[in-house]
Amino acid sequence: MASYMNERAVEKKVLTLEGLTTYNTNLLKKVDEKDTASLNSAKSYTDALKNGQVNTNKTDIAALKTGKADKATTLAGYGIGDAYTKAQTDAKITTEIGKAGHLKREIVTQLPEPTAADEHTIYMIAKAAKEGQNEYDEYMVVTVEGTKKLEKIGDSKVDLTNYATKAEVSTAKQEAIDTASGDATTKANKALTDAKAYSDGLAKNYATAAQGAKADSAVQQADVVSGTGNGTISVKGTDVPVKGLKSAAYTDSAAYEKAGSVSALEKGQVATNKNDITAIKGRLDTLEGVSYVEISEEEILALFA
Repeated sequence: MASYMNERAVEKKVLTLEGLTTYNTNLLKKVDEKDTASLNSAKSYTDALKNGQVNTNKTDIAALKTGKADKATTLAGYGIGDAYTKAQTDAKITTEIGKAGHLKREIVTQLPEPTAADEHTIYMIAKAAKEGQNEYDEYMVVTVEGTKKLEKIGDSKVDLTNYATKAEVSTAKQEAIDTASGDATTKANKALTDAKAYSDGLAKNYATAAQGAKADSAVQQADVVSGTGNGTISVKGTDVPVKGLKSAAYTDSAAYEKAGSVSALEKGQVATNKNDITAIKGRLDTLEGVSYVEISEEEILALFA
Protein backbone atom coordinates (compact mmCIF):
# COMPACT_ATOMS: atom_id res chain seq x y z
CA MET A 1 0.00 0.00 0.00
CA ALA A 2 2.82 2.42 0.99
CA SER A 3 4.79 1.64 -2.21
CA TYR A 4 1.68 2.27 -4.33
CA MET A 5 1.01 5.61 -2.63
CA ASN A 6 4.64 6.82 -3.07
CA GLU A 7 4.47 6.17 -6.82
CA ARG A 8 1.69 8.76 -7.19
CA ALA A 9 2.82 11.16 -4.42
CA VAL A 10 2.65 14.93 -5.04
CA GLU A 11 5.92 16.82 -4.35
CA LYS A 12 5.75 19.94 -2.12
CA LYS A 13 8.59 22.34 -1.23
CA VAL A 14 9.28 23.09 2.47
CA LEU A 15 11.44 25.83 4.08
CA THR A 16 13.81 24.67 6.84
CA LEU A 17 15.38 26.85 9.58
CA GLU A 18 18.62 27.13 7.56
CA GLY A 19 16.74 28.21 4.46
CA LEU A 20 14.75 30.76 6.48
CA THR A 21 18.03 32.24 7.81
CA THR A 22 19.34 32.68 4.24
CA TYR A 23 16.08 34.38 3.21
CA ASN A 24 16.17 36.74 6.21
CA THR A 25 19.82 37.78 5.55
CA ASN A 26 19.10 38.75 1.94
CA LEU A 27 15.88 40.52 2.91
CA LEU A 28 17.74 42.74 5.42
CA LYS A 29 20.28 43.67 2.73
CA LYS A 30 17.48 44.86 0.46
CA VAL A 31 15.89 46.90 3.31
CA ASP A 32 19.23 48.57 4.20
CA GLU A 33 19.74 49.63 0.57
CA LYS A 34 16.29 51.23 0.39
CA ASP A 35 16.71 52.97 3.81
CA THR A 36 20.03 54.50 2.71
CA ALA A 37 18.46 55.89 -0.46
CA SER A 38 15.51 57.34 1.51
CA LEU A 39 17.77 59.03 4.09
CA ASN A 40 19.92 60.60 1.36
CA SER A 41 16.80 61.94 -0.34
CA ALA A 42 15.47 63.39 2.97
CA LYS A 43 18.83 65.07 3.69
CA SER A 44 18.86 66.71 0.26
CA TYR A 45 15.33 68.04 0.82
CA THR A 46 16.26 69.38 4.29
CA ASP A 47 19.35 71.17 2.96
CA ALA A 48 17.30 72.78 0.19
CA LEU A 49 14.64 73.90 2.69
CA LYS A 50 17.28 75.35 5.04
CA ASN A 51 18.96 77.36 2.28
CA GLY A 52 15.65 78.53 0.81
CA GLN A 53 12.41 79.11 2.75
CA VAL A 54 14.01 79.07 6.22
CA ASN A 55 16.41 81.90 5.30
CA THR A 56 13.52 83.84 3.77
CA ASN A 57 11.50 83.49 7.00
CA LYS A 58 14.44 84.71 9.08
CA THR A 59 14.72 87.83 6.90
CA ASP A 60 10.97 88.56 7.18
CA ILE A 61 10.99 88.13 10.99
CA ALA A 62 13.95 90.52 11.33
CA ALA A 63 12.09 93.12 9.25
CA LEU A 64 8.97 92.81 11.42
CA LYS A 65 10.99 93.22 14.62
CA THR A 66 12.60 96.42 13.27
CA GLY A 67 9.22 98.09 12.60
CA LYS A 68 7.38 97.17 15.86
CA ALA A 69 6.93 99.53 18.83
CA ASP A 70 8.71 98.82 22.10
CA LYS A 71 6.67 97.85 25.17
CA ALA A 72 5.15 100.96 26.82
CA THR A 73 2.66 101.89 29.59
CA THR A 74 1.04 104.93 27.91
CA LEU A 75 -0.66 105.69 24.58
CA ALA A 76 2.11 108.16 23.74
CA GLY A 77 4.61 105.36 24.27
CA TYR A 78 3.01 103.57 21.30
CA GLY A 79 2.89 106.77 19.23
CA ILE A 80 -0.89 107.33 19.71
CA GLY A 81 -1.67 111.03 20.25
CA ASP A 82 -5.38 111.30 19.31
CA ALA A 83 -7.04 109.17 22.04
CA TYR A 84 -8.25 109.79 25.62
CA THR A 85 -6.47 108.18 28.56
CA LYS A 86 -8.55 106.36 31.22
CA ALA A 87 -8.28 109.35 33.58
CA GLN A 88 -9.38 111.77 30.84
CA THR A 89 -12.30 109.52 29.89
CA ASP A 90 -13.50 109.26 33.53
CA ALA A 91 -13.28 113.05 33.97
CA LYS A 92 -15.21 113.66 30.74
CA ILE A 93 -18.03 111.33 31.79
CA THR A 94 -18.30 112.96 35.23
CA THR A 95 -18.49 116.45 33.67
CA GLU A 96 -21.22 115.51 31.19
CA ILE A 97 -23.32 113.81 33.89
CA GLY A 98 -23.07 116.97 35.99
CA LYS A 99 -24.42 119.05 33.10
CA ALA A 100 -27.49 116.85 32.64
CA GLY A 101 -30.73 117.81 34.37
CA HIS A 102 -31.74 115.82 37.49
CA LEU A 103 -35.27 115.97 38.82
CA LYS A 104 -35.49 116.68 42.57
CA ARG A 105 -38.10 117.60 45.19
CA GLU A 106 -38.10 120.59 47.50
CA ILE A 107 -40.54 121.43 50.33
CA VAL A 108 -41.25 125.17 50.47
CA THR A 109 -43.53 127.40 52.47
CA GLN A 110 -44.13 129.70 49.49
CA LEU A 111 -43.84 129.10 45.76
CA PRO A 112 -41.01 131.02 44.02
CA GLU A 113 -41.53 133.37 41.11
CA PRO A 114 -41.82 131.41 37.83
CA THR A 115 -38.83 133.20 36.32
CA ALA A 116 -36.68 132.31 39.35
CA ALA A 117 -37.93 128.71 39.69
CA ASP A 118 -35.73 125.72 38.72
CA GLU A 119 -37.07 123.66 35.79
CA HIS A 120 -35.79 120.41 37.34
CA THR A 121 -37.41 120.87 40.78
CA ILE A 122 -40.82 119.72 42.05
CA TYR A 123 -41.96 122.29 44.60
CA MET A 124 -44.03 120.82 47.45
CA ILE A 125 -46.19 123.24 49.46
CA ALA A 126 -48.35 122.23 52.46
CA LYS A 127 -52.11 121.85 51.91
CA ALA A 128 -54.45 124.13 53.79
CA ALA A 129 -56.51 121.07 54.86
CA LYS A 130 -54.55 117.80 55.21
CA GLU A 131 -56.12 114.46 54.22
CA GLY A 132 -54.33 111.72 56.18
CA GLN A 133 -50.87 111.38 54.67
CA ASN A 134 -51.83 113.62 51.72
CA GLU A 135 -50.04 116.72 53.05
CA TYR A 136 -48.58 118.52 49.98
CA ASP A 137 -49.54 119.97 46.60
CA GLU A 138 -46.86 119.58 43.90
CA TYR A 139 -45.86 122.28 41.36
CA MET A 140 -43.35 122.47 38.44
CA VAL A 141 -42.29 125.20 36.05
CA VAL A 142 -43.79 124.90 32.56
CA THR A 143 -43.26 127.17 29.55
CA VAL A 144 -46.36 128.17 27.60
CA GLU A 145 -45.82 130.26 24.43
CA GLY A 146 -42.46 131.44 25.72
CA THR A 147 -43.78 132.37 29.18
CA LYS A 148 -42.82 130.46 32.32
CA LYS A 149 -45.43 129.70 34.95
CA LEU A 150 -45.88 127.33 37.92
CA GLU A 151 -48.40 124.56 37.22
CA LYS A 152 -49.88 122.15 39.78
CA ILE A 153 -49.04 118.62 38.68
CA GLY A 154 -50.59 116.67 41.56
CA ASP A 155 -50.24 116.00 45.25
CA SER A 156 -48.62 113.50 47.62
CA LYS A 157 -51.76 111.42 48.00
CA VAL A 158 -51.18 107.65 47.64
CA ASP A 159 -53.98 105.71 45.88
CA LEU A 160 -54.73 102.54 47.89
CA THR A 161 -58.05 101.78 46.21
CA ASN A 162 -57.08 98.23 45.20
CA TYR A 163 -55.48 97.35 48.55
CA ALA A 164 -57.26 95.69 51.49
CA THR A 165 -57.29 97.15 54.98
CA LYS A 166 -56.12 95.21 58.04
CA ALA A 167 -59.77 94.71 59.11
CA GLU A 168 -60.72 93.33 55.68
CA VAL A 169 -57.74 90.91 55.72
CA SER A 170 -58.62 89.70 59.24
CA THR A 171 -62.28 89.09 58.27
CA ALA A 172 -61.32 87.21 55.09
CA LYS A 173 -58.86 85.05 57.06
CA GLN A 174 -61.50 84.03 59.64
CA GLU A 175 -64.06 83.25 56.91
CA ALA A 176 -61.51 80.98 55.19
CA ILE A 177 -60.76 79.16 58.48
CA ASP A 178 -64.49 78.62 59.17
CA THR A 179 -65.11 77.31 55.63
CA ALA A 180 -62.16 74.93 55.81
CA SER A 181 -63.24 73.61 59.23
CA GLY A 182 -66.78 72.89 58.04
CA ASP A 183 -65.55 71.21 54.88
CA ALA A 184 -63.12 69.01 56.87
CA THR A 185 -65.94 67.86 59.22
CA THR A 186 -68.17 66.96 56.26
CA LYS A 187 -65.40 64.98 54.58
CA ALA A 188 -64.52 63.15 57.81
CA ASN A 189 -68.16 62.08 58.36
CA LYS A 190 -68.42 60.82 54.78
CA ALA A 191 -65.15 58.85 55.13
CA LEU A 192 -66.48 57.20 58.33
CA THR A 193 -69.75 56.21 56.60
CA ASP A 194 -67.90 54.79 53.57
CA ALA A 195 -65.53 52.79 55.80
CA LYS A 196 -68.43 51.22 57.74
CA ALA A 197 -70.23 50.25 54.53
CA TYR A 198 -67.03 48.68 53.18
CA SER A 199 -66.49 46.68 56.41
CA ASP A 200 -70.09 45.40 56.36
CA GLY A 201 -69.58 44.25 52.77
CA LEU A 202 -66.44 42.28 53.68
CA ALA A 203 -68.06 40.46 56.64
CA LYS A 204 -69.85 37.95 54.38
CA ASN A 205 -66.49 36.72 53.08
CA TYR A 206 -65.33 35.42 56.50
CA ALA A 207 -66.35 32.32 58.56
CA THR A 208 -68.27 32.45 61.83
CA ALA A 209 -66.76 31.17 65.10
CA ALA A 210 -68.65 27.84 64.74
CA GLN A 211 -67.43 27.41 61.17
CA GLY A 212 -63.89 28.15 62.30
CA ALA A 213 -64.03 25.46 65.01
CA LYS A 214 -65.09 22.81 62.45
CA ALA A 215 -62.26 23.82 60.14
CA ASP A 216 -59.73 23.47 62.98
CA SER A 217 -60.83 19.85 63.70
CA ALA A 218 -60.76 18.79 60.01
CA VAL A 219 -57.80 16.99 58.37
CA GLN A 220 -54.99 19.49 57.83
CA GLN A 221 -52.21 19.43 55.24
CA ALA A 222 -49.67 18.58 57.97
CA ASP A 223 -51.75 15.51 58.96
CA VAL A 224 -51.06 13.78 55.59
CA VAL A 225 -47.48 12.38 55.24
CA SER A 226 -45.69 9.39 53.73
CA GLY A 227 -46.72 6.03 55.24
CA THR A 228 -44.35 3.60 56.94
CA GLY A 229 -45.00 0.87 54.32
CA ASN A 230 -44.54 0.90 50.55
CA GLY A 231 -47.64 2.06 48.66
CA THR A 232 -49.22 3.82 51.69
CA ILE A 233 -49.80 7.33 53.05
CA SER A 234 -50.19 8.27 56.72
CA VAL A 235 -53.31 10.22 57.77
CA LYS A 236 -53.06 11.46 61.37
CA GLY A 237 -50.66 8.57 62.19
CA THR A 238 -52.63 5.80 60.42
CA ASP A 239 -51.22 4.11 57.26
CA VAL A 240 -53.72 4.07 54.38
CA PRO A 241 -52.89 1.93 51.26
CA VAL A 242 -53.04 3.69 47.88
CA LYS A 243 -55.22 1.70 45.49
CA GLY A 244 -53.65 0.54 42.19
CA LEU A 245 -49.94 0.87 43.13
CA LYS A 246 -47.81 -2.17 42.25
CA SER A 247 -44.20 -2.95 43.22
CA ALA A 248 -42.89 -1.05 40.17
CA ALA A 249 -44.14 2.18 41.71
CA TYR A 250 -41.56 2.01 44.52
CA THR A 251 -38.67 0.21 42.72
CA ASP A 252 -35.51 2.32 42.04
CA SER A 253 -35.49 3.60 38.43
CA ALA A 254 -31.84 2.51 38.06
CA ALA A 255 -33.07 -1.10 37.97
CA TYR A 256 -34.67 -0.53 34.52
CA GLU A 257 -33.30 0.24 31.06
CA LYS A 258 -34.48 3.57 29.75
CA ALA A 259 -36.91 3.12 26.87
CA GLY A 260 -35.28 3.59 23.46
CA SER A 261 -31.75 4.06 24.86
CA VAL A 262 -30.18 1.32 22.66
CA SER A 263 -31.77 2.72 19.51
CA ALA A 264 -30.66 6.24 20.44
CA LEU A 265 -27.10 5.05 21.00
CA GLU A 266 -27.03 3.33 17.62
CA LYS A 267 -28.32 6.44 15.83
CA GLY A 268 -26.19 8.84 17.88
CA GLN A 269 -22.70 8.09 19.15
CA VAL A 270 -22.19 4.89 17.10
CA ALA A 271 -23.07 6.70 13.86
CA THR A 272 -20.81 9.61 14.85
CA ASN A 273 -17.89 7.24 15.47
CA LYS A 274 -18.38 5.66 12.03
CA ASN A 275 -18.28 9.10 10.37
CA ASP A 276 -15.13 10.09 12.32
CA ILE A 277 -13.32 6.86 11.31
CA THR A 278 -14.18 7.47 7.64
CA ALA A 279 -12.87 11.08 7.87
CA ILE A 280 -9.60 9.99 9.54
CA LYS A 281 -9.03 7.35 6.85
CA GLY A 282 -9.46 10.02 4.14
CA ARG A 283 -6.88 12.29 5.82
CA LEU A 284 -4.36 9.42 6.05
CA ASP A 285 -4.76 8.72 2.35
CA THR A 286 -4.12 12.44 1.62
CA LEU A 287 -0.97 12.55 3.79
CA GLU A 288 0.46 9.42 2.14
CA GLY A 289 -0.08 11.02 -1.27
CA VAL A 290 2.29 14.00 -0.58
CA SER A 291 6.12 14.05 -0.40
CA TYR A 292 7.97 17.08 1.09
CA VAL A 293 11.29 18.31 -0.44
CA GLU A 294 13.52 21.02 1.11
CA ILE A 295 13.82 24.22 -0.96
CA SER A 296 17.40 24.83 -2.09
CA GLU A 297 19.58 27.89 -1.36
CA GLU A 298 19.72 28.65 -5.09
CA GLU A 299 15.93 28.82 -5.20
CA ILE A 300 15.88 31.23 -2.21
CA LEU A 301 18.54 33.54 -3.77
CA ALA A 302 16.60 33.56 -7.02
CA LEU A 303 13.80 35.39 -5.19
CA PHE A 304 16.13 38.43 -4.77
CA ALA A 305 17.45 38.46 -8.36
